[in-house]
Amino acid sequence: MGVKKVYVGYYSENGINTWEVTDNEQLIKQLDPECKLATITDLHDWVAATGEVFEEIVESADGLVQWFSETTTDELGMEDCICEYRNVA
Repeated sequence: MGVKKVYVGYYSENGINTWEVTDNEQLIKQLDPECKLATITDLHDWVAATGEVFEEIVESADGLVQWFSETTTDELGMEDCICEYRNVA
């Protein structure tokens, strides 16, 4: 199986404007025929809004990206966690 593409679409559902990031091309094209490949910003916004992360490498408008999570601890024992999508190719 190849790399999945992720799309962002905007649509109205029951009179409420909403948006979605998904790898289901058929579904998103039904909801928003003008959908497009999601950007890294779209992916970060989706994680912030829903907590949903695409763990595998995915194709976005910004190229191939993957979710990274890194935790470091300083000399006082304070942890800092960096979580973001990064370009991998």
